[in-house]
Amino acid sequence: MSAFSLIHVNLIVDSQVMENQFLTVEGDQIAQFGGMELFSPQGQQVIDGGGQYVCPSYIDIHTHGAMMQDTMNATEEALDAICRFQFSHGVGTFLPTTLTAPLEEVEQVLLLLRRYVPCVPIDIPGAHLEGPFLSAVNRGAQPEEYLLTPGERELRFIDEYSDVIRLITISPDVKNIVALIRKCRERGIVVSGGHDASIDDEIYAAMEAGMSGVTHIFCCSSTVSRRPDDPRKHLGLTELGLLSDSLYAEAIADGCHLPADLLRLVYRSKGCDKICFVSDSISAAGMEPGCYMLGSSATGVEIRVTDQVALVKDRNLFAGSITPVDRMVRNAVQTGIPLAEAVTMASETPARVLGLRNVGKISPGYRAKLNLISQKGELLGMIWNGDGICWSERGQG
Repeated sequence: MSAFSLIHVNLIVDSQVMENQFLTVEGDQIAQFGGMELFSPQGQQVIDGGGQYVCPSYIDIHTHGAMMQDTMNATEEALDAICRFQFSHGVGTFLPTTLTAPLEEVEQVLLLLRRYVPCVPIDIPGAHLEGPFLSAVNRGAQPEEYLLTPGERELRFIDEYSDVIRLITISPDVKNIVALIRKCRERGIVVSGGHDASIDDEIYAAMEAGMSGVTHIFCCSSTVSRRPDDPRKHLGLTELGLLSDSLYAEAIADGCHLPADLLRLVYRSKGCDKICFVSDSISAAGMEPGCYMLGSSATGVEIRVTDQVALVKDRNLFAGSITPVDRMVRNAVQTGIPLAEAVTMASETPARVLGLRNVGKISPGYRAKLNLISQKGELLGMIWNGDGICWSERGQG
């Protein structure tokens, strides 16, 4: 079994920076780490990290596509392109994310994921279904004509594909949604709320049934409102997402969906242990500005992309992002969030949300899926090969 050691590196462990450390990898696992004063070469390859920072590879739980390809294309070619893009940006694990569409189209994605083998060293533990059980009022870029209310057919669908559905976004105000949430939780599927027009009573009911997160908070998540003929104010999913210690929150830290001050607000309210950075990237990620599709060519939505963000064509409305997670870590550091905590929001927290084992942190016995980053959070390279050490220059995306 091959082994190597990185020396003179700063390790990011449990949301803290441990300076001037060594880290030894045996096979594809982290064997040990500690201060340089404890390091003793045992014949393994030794590589000097030059004082750079080493952290777990990133985990993106919400990404639709990249490089002209969308998850909803349901082809190996599409998944290969998305895998390469994610991997080139320091992501070691991700969830291909569907768009609201006919269940038959969603089914094709799930069938593909059952047999798909990634073309690069990256893990796909399942799919994220964003819809179709969403509110028409706050649907954002989700196609209204394919939104559904869960019934017996939809509950059977969840049963049939529970082996490959890892996360689902629902709206707490959709009729019969509590039954679907309970079904998901019985099958080990993580449930997040979003694209909703909910009030607090509906949100609390969803939480009691098993909803544990907020999808891209402040982006199509409900806010303070009143019901007709009732003057009382009700909190929405945004406020309860900030307030509740039991809810994690996705954050699109691209500077557009969450401008710097809004990101700081979410961070101060939730802390790094309850925030997951997500790219919510679409097919335009890694491409030049222009016109693209979100979803499949048959049932998707036309998108106009600037050099910073994607917009629904002819509507003043965001439609996913074009910013990968590694740049969100860098953005967070630029807003004043400590580097180690920014890394946690891109690695350990999403691993905990999904219940993933042996990834997402630096610890003996964990997978040696690691990123080399600068003090500013810039991705410098990745370590991924269990037979040794391999450096990868950042990709072209």
